[in-house]
Amino acid sequence: MLIALSAFAFVPAIYGQTRRAPATVKTPPASDVIMFGDKQIRVPVPAGYTAISGTFKKATQRIRDGNGPSTELLEAYVPLTFVPELRKSEDITIGSYALVEVGNDDREKDFSQADYDAQVAVVKNNFNEFIDPNGPVMKALAEEVDKKLAARTGIETDAKFTGSRSLGFFEKSDKVFSGMLYTEAVVHGHPLATLMTVSMLYLNHRMVLTYFFKLFPVGKDFTALPDLSKKWNAAILSAN
Repeated sequence: MLIALSAFAFVPAIYGQTRRAPATVKTPPASDVIMFGDKQIRVPVPAGYTAISGTFKKATQRIRDGNGPSTELLEAYVPLTFVPELRKSEDITIGSYALVEVGNDDREKDFSQADYDAQVAVVKNNFNEFIDPNGPVMKALAEEVDKKLAARTGIETDAKFTGSRSLGFFEKSDKVFSGMLYTEAVVHGHPLATLMTVSMLYLNHRMVLTYFFKLFPVGKDFTALPDLSKKWNAAILSAN
């Protein structure tokens, strides 16, 4: 199971090299209820963040273009403090953001507790292999991102991962499993460092994926990002 590691939305978040978007049109806040087939799941907005898919469509599409082929982006979030910058231009670097996703084949799929536990075991036991920049998962992801960006912008990205490091697992229960990693890449010829958390949540017989990303992290981010993840995951579990 690779879906929890296929959403490294690293390329479109930086060095936007596309045409300027039309003026942003404000829309009412989206409901935090997401339908997973016949199952209803509430995903509260992370504290201090705001959902952007209904308001900043171009920025959301840039993030979507960075996804691997195995997941569906349900919502993207940025810090509230970043909204004024996005209003000026959606082509700027998005230095911090969060995502909620689901596997392409999993939105209507029932998971038992045993199914969820098995998926967690695969990720936990193969984590270092999955994030190997020279391994099949990361290479396939970079190729997929190149294709999406070239199709949308006409620009060859030539994105590639140059390094990665697991920073361990910081949350494990029968409902949530979370890990953190640090990656280095080259995008449009520019170096890019990204700190990322990934969580697998078991909610109402569905598996939901949540992520936090921080570009060019500094020391405090290595404790702040998992704290944000734990708080958001707790809010999601509490809401369901």
